[in-house]
Amino acid sequence: MRNKILSALTLLSFALALGAQQSYDVTKMSGFLQKLVQKEIVAKARGTKSPQQKVCVLMKFNGRSSAKAIVETYDCQILDSIGGIYFVNIPICQLGPMSMDERVQRIEAHEMPRPTMNEVPEYVGAVSAWSGEDLPQAFTGKGVLAGVVDIGFDFTHPMFCDSIGKTRISRFYDMSRYDESGNLGMVYKEDDLTAQRYSPRAVNQIHGTHVASLMAGSCVKGRKVTYSGIAPQSNIALAEVAVSTVDSTDNQSGSSVSMLLGIKRLFDYADELGQPCVVNLSMGGWVPITEPLTLENEAIAAMNKPGHIIVASAGNDGEMSVTLEKPEGVHDVWASFRGKYFLGNDTISTHAQSTQIDCYLLTKSPQIVTFVINPGVGVMKTLRFNTQEISEDTLTMICERVRPVEYLDDSFNFRVVKEPPFTPNQEDAVYHFIITPNNLILDRLSTWLDWFSGYLSVMISSDYPCEMVSSPTYISFQSCSDPFGSGKYGDGKLSNAHSIGWPAESKNVIAVGAQYFNNRDGFDDASLLASFSSCGPSWDGSVKPDVVAPGVIINGAYNRFSSTIVTDSYCIRDTITGCDNSENYIAYFSGTSMSSPIVAGSVALWLQAKPDLTTEEVRTLLAKTCRPMEDWKSNGYPNSRYGYGEIDVYAGLLNILGISGIDGLSAQQPSGVSVKLNGRTLSVIDNATGMSVDANVALKVYSLDGKVVASANACTLDLSSLHSGIYAVQVNSNEEKIKGSTLIRL
Repeated sequence: MRNKILSALTLLSFALALGAQQSYDVTKMSGFLQKLVQKEIVAKARGTKSPQQKVCVLMKFNGRSSAKAIVETYDCQILDSIGGIYFVNIPICQLGPMSMDERVQRIEAHEMPRPTMNEVPEYVGAVSAWSGEDLPQAFTGKGVLAGVVDIGFDFTHPMFCDSIGKTRISRFYDMSRYDESGNLGMVYKEDDLTAQRYSPRAVNQIHGTHVASLMAGSCVKGRKVTYSGIAPQSNIALAEVAVSTVDSTDNQSGSSVSMLLGIKRLFDYADELGQPCVVNLSMGGWVPITEPLTLENEAIAAMNKPGHIIVASAGNDGEMSVTLEKPEGVHDVWASFRGKYFLGNDTISTHAQSTQIDCYLLTKSPQIVTFVINPGVGVMKTLRFNTQEISEDTLTMICERVRPVEYLDDSFNFRVVKEPPFTPNQEDAVYHFIITPNNLILDRLSTWLDWFSGYLSVMISSDYPCEMVSSPTYISFQSCSDPFGSGKYGDGKLSNAHSIGWPAESKNVIAVGAQYFNNRDGFDDASLLASFSSCGPSWDGSVKPDVVAPGVIINGAYNRFSSTIVTDSYCIRDTITGCDNSENYIAYFSGTSMSSPIVAGSVALWLQAKPDLTTEEVRTLLAKTCRPMEDWKSNGYPNSRYGYGEIDVYAGLLNILGISGIDGLSAQQPSGVSVKLNGRTLSVIDNATGMSVDANVALKVYSLDGKVVASANACTLDLSSLHSGIYAVQVNSNEEKIKGSTLIRL
């Protein structure tokens, strides 16, 4: 016992010493950077020499201050700039001193968003991603740069080669290494990629290969079926980021700013080529309401211009109970926190790393918040907060054990902070509760909660509505039941609201959720949102995601250089022989990581039709052409479960081309047949037999101004008299699967 008291006093003295040494401006730095500074201070206090690691940040300066002069003072390097925001590489040890410089307005970076592939792939069914054969023939992404920022690329996969085996990847940027000029983002061109074969992190990561193939993969024949990305003739450019907080190999941080700089590199390259560009980000990370991404969102807004579109996955935290809602007139609601998060028989490691509970109370009116801990041995402890009595920073320490066992330290600390407004028009007050166990052995809070075999619960009391939000990344709510078992409480609602990740949460990014869809994945009725797909709204109340696309069991390219081929063998569905006679793989995965590149590839087709398309115009197209999903009547339209609904690439193309209103032209393609061109002869081919359709068929060909320029009551039609250009073909028949329209280019 005496040793425990001495340890506690030592820690307290160390904490006081740490506070005395705190020499940085917290108002100027994001929380992620503050943690890096705190680690640096701890290392110094302990006499531990820390490596001279650097982090890529965004900076904004006051007035006409010389950015170059300021950063040179602190041994920093300006990497790039956009809209008055500077990308700066800074030694972590200089973050504190720079934040104290009055010429510096803001320094910002966050942890690198993580890949949003679903961690436990579904084990039912096997279907390919959208096939290029089902896309409008006139639009394949030609002349559009398909950009992907991700991790782990196989440059040699046949889905990234043209028909003669030449790579379609024209640029690759390694965003953890410097080029010869000292710029972050080592550049590799086509010849370099052929020699390199795969990206630096492809041995341990397969994510980027799969994602890029869904967006822009070439049409290739496997042993079983044909596979294709959505924009199979687009120009491909890739950027790889370091997902870890600090890349020890390169001494370079993998912060969110490295990702943003990768996006800018791709857009700059597209501008050099004179091509429009859509960048896919199948990665994201949950950011709490108290952590504004001011400079990061400003940088994204500055990169948004005609022909520059960013598409991002919404996240895979849809199965997490993130939000406890207390409706009007309900006085008391309860919720309990979960320990380990399980899917099937596996613990999801990314949900088991937290050392504290963070929850955020959003309210316009006073509330009483009561925390209750019961370890299951009949000993209960409570701690109550009245929001009217909470100052800007209130610290309450509970330093007594809950269990009556001397050798187990299960005491814990509570801290509550009343946060300043995060937007000028914010109506809700935000109270941030931080709960930390004192047991130094059980440093993972999920283990701590699991060890209790009891519960840690929170009750919110008043007659006014409010929301409490927990982190989906680590510790979420488990149940809404009353721990006393009285049946008196529990009228609240647990939901996955506010589980959307960043950068998808940004208003200048198209956010994509994942869906099951008709006659696929065991569902025979209307379309359904995938259970793992994260939901909005965004913190500013905007509808998110914007759109959904298939994201469950999606086939795409698999990195053959990966060290995980054996363990991932269950998901490998097919093989493809490369031009060098190598064996390459097609595998299935699930997640919003898969749905996002499907939408990004669709946007590439739209950019081919309208190269100056803007993000807002894409959102307008989605509003006009998406198919609402099954529950739009009960949830409203659009809503924060699936946005505007299922993407319809073809309907979007018709709208862009201005031919969606042609009388007699269907707004959907035929499901059972394909329209093929052999020279100038048009034929209707039965998808099942590969032969000309054996049915009564009537064909009409429309010019883009809506005039009928050719027709026939037959399954073939000679178009040799027509000028070159784009035309719409309407196929009519008594059989529904044959009816529909498509686009052709002569």
